[in-house]
Amino acid sequence: MPDAARRGAARVAPRAGRPDPRHRGGAAAGAAGTVPRRLARAVRGGIAASRGAARLCRGGGGGGEGADAVTPAGLAPLLAAALAAQAEPPGTLAEPAVAAGVATPPLPGPGAAAEVWDLEQCLRRAAELRAELRGDDAALAEASAGVEYARAGRLPSASASAGYRRAAGVSGAAAGPAGVNDFSLGVAARWVATDLLWVPDEVRAAEAEVEAAAAGGALTLRRIRLEVLVAYDALWAARRAAALLRETLAAAEQHRAYAAARGEVGLGAPADVARAEVEIADARLAIASADAEVETARARLVRAIGLPVGTTIDIPDDEPEAGPAPPPTAEVPDRPERTVLERQVEAARARAESLAAGYWPQVTVSASAGVQDDDFFPTRPVWAVGLAVDVPLLSWAATAPAVEAAEARAAQLEARLATTRDDLVLEVRAAWNTLQEARARLEACGPLLASAAENLRVAEGRYREGAGSMIELVDARNAVQRAQITRVAAVRDVAIAAARYRHAAGEEPWP
Repeated sequence: MPDAARRGAARVAPRAGRPDPRHRGGAAAGAAGTVPRRLARAVRGGIAASRGAARLCRGGGGGGEGADAVTPAGLAPLLAAALAAQAEPPGTLAEPAVAAGVATPPLPGPGAAAEVWDLEQCLRRAAELRAELRGDDAALAEASAGVEYARAGRLPSASASAGYRRAAGVSGAAAGPAGVNDFSLGVAARWVATDLLWVPDEVRAAEAEVEAAAAGGALTLRRIRLEVLVAYDALWAARRAAALLRETLAAAEQHRAYAAARGEVGLGAPADVARAEVEIADARLAIASADAEVETARARLVRAIGLPVGTTIDIPDDEPEAGPAPPPTAEVPDRPERTVLERQVEAARARAESLAAGYWPQVTVSASAGVQDDDFFPTRPVWAVGLAVDVPLLSWAATAPAVEAAEARAAQLEARLATTRDDLVLEVRAAWNTLQEARARLEACGPLLASAAENLRVAEGRYREGAGSMIELVDARNAVQRAQITRVAAVRDVAIAAARYRHAAGEEPWP
């Protein structure tokens, strides 16, 4: 190899031990700017090598026309260096890994120290922080107190009394205007015996309300867990897409540097540089949109967890897993929504039966005992025992509407329960169809990535042979990037669809 060509090739040969900056998580601004500058130096070195080879091939003569022309043979080292800096091996592009270190996500806001939380930690913190769960706990405590109140209806009412009375002109009292003093101490008890027939209905209604409140709390927790999982997967996809777009920007900047270097020696058309500028502008616009989507997804995850607005958290780069999803059955899923309505129907029916007690007479048993005398310290014992029957007459006018309203409320809840059962079955079927569609799209991404990688391999070969253009090569690279972004969206959609399906089937959304 001539000395001039050897020196030119040495300029473009990659330095041993220096990694490609695109593989450092790819998207840092400093690293992205280094590759185009190194590519430009490689172009100039290759051109110099080509010109030196041309001179030596002419016998060392200098000054002939075309002596400094760039030959295809001299561009061979340049092509090797450019392709090494421009494209990944096709084998690694067919199945892109989504793991830590492959792509660095956008950095958090200025001055924010992002704490990395995995999905389990996000779910645990959401169960601790969401205010809705505290409200459900309070509702459960209120319903539990209602049970104790209903059970107290079985007990008699009892009271202790102490009194003083001065009376004059009363039968049996001493004559004269002064009258007499009357002191009394005693205990009295009253018990409505017929309440034993209706108190169990009140207790049953109160216990059903407790079960409904507990099911409502479980419903809220499941909804929050699904919300956190969806927000988590959406943030992962947004971060990964933003990182891939930054790789696209780096490739476009390399294209521009190479096109500009070729234009300096008359090998490239000005349109190549113009197209590269358009690619860079499009990539920057896409990155701006992707960064906004990342921050929006991060804010949604923060809100789903229950953290204060403005809190900055980050998540690992691990690809989400869809988890198991067995086919649906024709049975109504055991969901908290169904349990809540079933318990509310039971409570409404029991309350209607309890209100019907207003139609029937009340039997009251009363007893009292004490001491009574005209001295300050009474010593004469007195007692009384009684039995009374109260027959309602005009109260029926108020009892009938109350019972009818309670029965209508129960019928309304039963209708809602029947509708909810049908809706739950439909929701399971719809979620299953959505999951199948997402799985099909993810499976289609495999051939799409393989085809894009094969196109890149062909473009590399054509470029080495001088039959293809750099624009064709960069377009092939961008096609691979778009296929990778499509796969990221498909992975996200499968994970979210699987979570929604498990939630619809009454299982935990987290695999």
